[in-house]
Amino acid sequence: MSDISNATTEATNADATSPNLRERISGLQFVMLHTDDVAAARAFYADRMGLTVITDSPTFLQFASPTGKGADLAVGLLTPQDGHEPELWWYVDDVDAAHATLVTQGAEIAIPLTAMPFGRFCATKDPAGYTVYLLQLA
Repeated sequence: MSDISNATTEATNADATSPNLRERISGLQFVMLHTDDVAAARAFYADRMGLTVITDSPTFLQFASPTGKGADLAVGLLTPQDGHEPELWWYVDDVDAAHATLVTQGAEIAIPLTAMPFGRFCATKDPAGYTVYLLQLA
């Protein structure tokens, strides 16, 4: 058997025996951008781009996906800890199990399990340092 075949077989066997977070993810909920001017972001995305605002507050906006499919866009007030990095929010069916899988796999836990009115979530960091949120809706 070639080295490539051996590597593929080993990867397949490892995948079959290790916890798989992909089985818990049901879709990308939204991508969040940060700004120091939420009103200007609202004017740009709602008025110029024509997106429909579905959540509107002085510190957070959420725009519906134009087609009703795929992720929404969210814009939040910039805070010192956020920087300008985008946030990726993924739906999961069981955030406790997803968190346990991340811990078992040795992933960095950026935000521990947290309860909010909209649901429970945790977050990890990808290799580039972006925050990846896993959300179970309330």
